[in-house]
Amino acid sequence: MEQLAYQILRYILFLKQLIFPNIKVLLTILATLPDTTCVAERLFSSLKRTKTSLWSSMTTSGLTNLTHLHIFRNIEIDVPSVMEEFSQRHRRKIHLSSILSSFP
Repeated sequence: MEQLAYQILRYILFLKQLIFPNIKVLLTILATLPDTTCVAERLFSSLKRTKTSLWSSMTTSGLTNLTHLHIFRNIEIDVPSVMEEFSQRHRRKIHLSSILSSFP
């Protein structure tokens, strides 16, 4: 099923809006449907767990990002590459990467 989702996404990116607008809309709707109902229930329950303590103190985008981190927590993150990308995007007077690399 995951392979089908990647194929649909490739077709959406391939199709031009002016040539096949109805097919693109149909594939976009198909790509947003969950695989099963348990996937949707799991996503909503994780959102519910995340929202309980953070509901009043967080913006919608921050809550969405935190929920994504909770849902996809089994994906391994390469911390040094994330630190390097952050230091490249957010230039400071003191280089963040040199400070963080000095920690054990």
